Amino acid sequence: MDVNSLLDGLEDASYLKRSEAVQSLRELMKENDGTLPDNVDFMQFFRILRSRLQDSNWNVIHQTTLLVMEMLPGLGLDLDIYLSMILPMVICNLGSAKVVIRTVSQQFISQYAQNSSNLATLFTIFARQGLD
Repeated sequence: MDVNSLLDGLEDASYLKRSEAVQSLRELMKENDGTLPDNVDFMQFFRILRSRLQDSNWNVIHQTTLLVMEMLPGLGLDLDIYLSMILPMVICNLGSAKVVIRTVSQQFISQYAQNSSNLATLFTIFARQGLD
């Protein structure tokens, strides 16, 4: 499936189609050694992922968090730029009523801290989210 149609699927009204799109993106990344094709607009991609981390369906949130976790090692120097867009959502998900969402969010933050060259960003976002 085409990456652009998968991105469109992430914004579909049906949670089933959003979930399928996330799963397909995860499979595509596995086929591409943990990265997405070069023609993806990463800023737009992470804006869409930000929305999916606030999705009304817990499975979409879970799968999206796993997708981003799988991307962390491949983001390299751009890691902090892109993740600053979605970290507030992950931090909010630490308070989710769903145990699986809280757990995957904790794992995400741990993995982010291991891969980040700028932990100050993480602490700043934690502080801001705590104040909101």
